[in-house]
Amino acid sequence: VQAYLHNQKTADATGKCPLPCNISAVAVAKKYGEAPCHTATKEADGRCYEAVLWVMKEGIQKHPQWYRNLSRTSSFEDVQARLARDSKGACRNLHACPCQTARHGDDCWHAIQWVMNVGIRNHTKWYPDLNTTSTLQEVQARLHGDRHTKCQIPCKPAPWQIDGTSPEQFF
Repeated sequence: VQAYLHNQKTADATGKCPLPCNISAVAVAKKYGEAPCHTATKEADGRCYEAVLWVMKEGIQKHPQWYRNLSRTSSFEDVQARLARDSKGACRNLHACPCQTARHGDDCWHAIQWVMNVGIRNHTKWYPDLNTTSTLQEVQARLHGDRHTKCQIPCKPAPWQIDGTSPEQFF
C-alpha cells in the first residue's frame, strides 16, 4: 500500500508517501500504474465479484485454457487480476490490490501463531481488535499494520473457504 501511495504523485510531482524499503512492493505497485487497486466486493462491484466467484467455482474446471496459471486454490485477487485484463469483462481495469497470505512456516505465519496462541491471551491491550475467535486473515491484517512483522496484506478467501460451506450456496 505504501509503495502504491508513493507512486501516486502530488501536483509538485512528489509522492504522497515516502518510498518504502521493500523494493519488491515498489515493483508490484508500478505494475498497476496510476490505476488504483481495489479488491471487488459483493456490495460495491457485484458483477465483478460474481464473475470471480464463477471462475473459482466453475470456470477454471470447465475452461482451463481460458484461465492458464489459475487453479481452484488461486486467491480471489489472482482471479480478479486475470479478469481485469479482459477488455469487455465485468472486472475490466478493476485491479485487485497486491496481497500475500501467510504460508505455513514463513515469518508471518509464526507471528500469526504467536498472536493467536499467546498474544491475544496475555497481551489483550496490544490486540484490542482481536479475540480468540479471530481468523488467520484477521490476525494477519492486524499484523500487516505492525512495523515489527513481515506480514503483507492477506488475500481474500472465497466465501466457501471461510466457513467450509458448499460453493453452490453462493450462486
